[in-house]
Order: sequence, then C-alpha cells, then structure tokens
Amino acid sequence: PQVRWLAPGPLRVLPGHFGVPRGERDRLRPPPGLPPPCARLVLRDLSLTWALFGGRDFGPGPA
Repeated sequence: PQVRWLAPGPLRVLPGHFGVPRGERDRLRPPPGLPPPCARLVLRDLSLTWALFGGRDFGPGPA
C-alpha cells in the first residue's frame, strides 16, 4: 500500500504531546476524570471487517 500526504509541508511531531502512562492499568476501565457511564454494555463476541477502497477522490494522481 501507498500513502499520499495531503497536508502542506512535512509532518510535525511535537515532543511530549502524548502522556506516558505511569505503570500498568486495566485497559477496560475508562481513564480517570471521565463521568460514570449511564449504562453498561458487555460484548462477548465481536467480528470486525474493515474494507479499504482506492479511488481518486482528491483529484488527479495515482490511487
């Protein structure tokens, strides 16, 4: 696969933009600071199909 960069200029990486987690945490629990949920839904079995399509949506050029 090929990726075509659509933004002007190079990709800027900002140091320290994403925080580093402190230790291990339960990945199923929400991050601290979020309000409690109104309802809870438990998924027991999940199938995911992800389809990617090529085309020329952004003008002429290779797809």
